[in-house]
Amino acid sequence: MSVKTWAPATAANLAVGFDILGISLSQIGDAIEIKKSNTKEIFISSIEGVVTNLPSDVKNNSATAGLLQLQKDLDLPFGFEIKIKKGIPLGSGMGGSAASAVGAILGANQLLGGALSKEKMLEYAVLGEAVASGGAHYDNVAPCLYGGLVLIVGKTVMELPVPKGLTCVLMHPHIQVETKEARKILKKEISLNDFILQ
Repeated sequence: MSVKTWAPATAANLAVGFDILGISLSQIGDAIEIKKSNTKEIFISSIEGVVTNLPSDVKNNSATAGLLQLQKDLDLPFGFEIKIKKGIPLGSGMGGSAASAVGAILGANQLLGGALSKEKMLEYAVLGEAVASGGAHYDNVAPCLYGGLVLIVGKTVMELPVPKGLTCVLMHPHIQVETKEARKILKKEISLNDFILQ
C-alpha cells in the first residue's frame, strides 16, 4: 500500500527577525508518494518535477532525514520507499525543503495509522529541514504542516487567524539563494529602533 501526500509551499520571515512567523500557500507544493519497503532500508526511488538534482543519500535529503530518526525511535521492522515530485523550486524562498520533509512525515504517519501527534510530526520534519538548510528552524515547516498562519516561539507553534481577504503575491526571479548562504550575510543584531517598531 502506498500513500500520496501534498505539502504546500510557504512564505516565512514575515517580520523583523526570522524563524518566527510563516504562512502556507495554496497554489504550489511538493507531492510525495511513500510506501513500506520489504526491508528496513529507507530509499528514494525517484525524484522528478521542477528539481531533480536532489541528494539521493537519505541522510542528506530533506524528505528522508526525519524518516531515519522516526524509524529508529519507533524501532520499525520495515523501511520506506519514497518518490518525490518537486513542485517548489529550490532556493526560491518558498520552503521547498520543508515541504518535502513534511510530505514524507505525513505519509509515514498515515502508514502508521496516524500514531503521531502534530507536534511529534513537526519534530521529525524539522530534522529534514536541518539537513537542507543547516539549521532546525520551524518557520517553513510549521505552516506547511499546520496550514494557515503560525507564530513560532522557541519550539512552540501558535496558530493565528488568517486575515480575511489576505492575498500573497510572490515574485520569483530566476535566481537561487540557499538558506545556508543567506544566513551568513545577516547582521547578528537588530537595532533597538527596529525591534521597538516591530
